[in-house]
Amino acid sequence: LALPTSALAQLGETSQLFEGSSMPPLPADGAATELSVMRDMLSQEGRSERTHGRYLLRLTNCGRGRRVRFMDQLPFFIRPLWHTIRVEMRHRASNGSESVQELSGLDALRRLGLRLSSSDGARSPTELFLAIDLLPGSSVSIFLDVLKNFIHFREFSFSCEKGFDVGGAAWLDADLDGEVGRPDFLATLGPSDPSGSSAVPEGAWRLHFTEG
Repeated sequence: LALPTSALAQLGETSQLFEGSSMPPLPADGAATELSVMRDMLSQEGRSERTHGRYLLRLTNCGRGRRVRFMDQLPFFIRPLWHTIRVEMRHRASNGSESVQELSGLDALRRLGLRLSSSDGARSPTELFLAIDLLPGSSVSIFLDVLKNFIHFREFSFSCEKGFDVGGAAWLDADLDGEVGRPDFLATLGPSDPSGSSAVPEGAWRLHFTEG
């Protein structure tokens, strides 16, 4: 069950969650028409979660076609094994048929246009940047095996021993049909108009952040 927090705030009692007539309708411009971003650090079957993991990034486009630029970072004690990268791209057509494309290794890196800045092994994180176009009804899943180096109990965060290995990330997205004449990203960061709504140029980039 997925509900917007704005709807939860209008509930008098939690029991109303299961009473369909009491739940406010979802907004027309809600998550059903947006880009869904899921990030996680998974375990590897047969290996210890303390020493091995698998980074997962999944972008699911439930709305119009868009171009996405994603920026992420892995803490210094997470060592990515780039030769293990695997990409799974899915697209569901309007007639219900689904096509799947899988890429690995160098082909996957090229398809994502991936650029990275490796950790110095001391305290700096591994930074990665990727860009991809997502058609309506399409998704891309990225899998990358990692090694977890030993760190002292208080060396990274208060909860690192519980597996909180993925912090916050940011991404930009813009409509594919607004490619021609798209303004520079910095040009879209102007002040709001007197009514309080932002005057966003057509085809402009939109900035988002994950929670983490």
